[in-house]
Amino acid sequence: MALGPEIRPVLASTLRSYAAALQSDRDDESADGAAEAVSGLADAVRAAHRSSGDDLFVAAALIVALRRGVDALGAGGSTAAAGRP
Repeated sequence: MALGPEIRPVLASTLRSYAAALQSDRDDESADGAAEAVSGLADAVRAAHRSSGDDLFVAAALIVALRRGVDALGAGGSTAAAGRP
């Protein structure tokens, strides 16, 4: 399974935060919230990988796409500026 039961709720929350940022008028607060949510998703994926050893390439690909989207929104705490791929 591409996303396990531990990751799905975190992903859903992250997608809601990202959608709110997309719907805002370039509100830095919503973009920052989306950036924080993506970081939380990355943490959840790392934790799931450590505990299960499962292959989580699909989840990692979603994180990369979401980080790029957040960076395009111009989040004040840009993930690229933080040194994260």
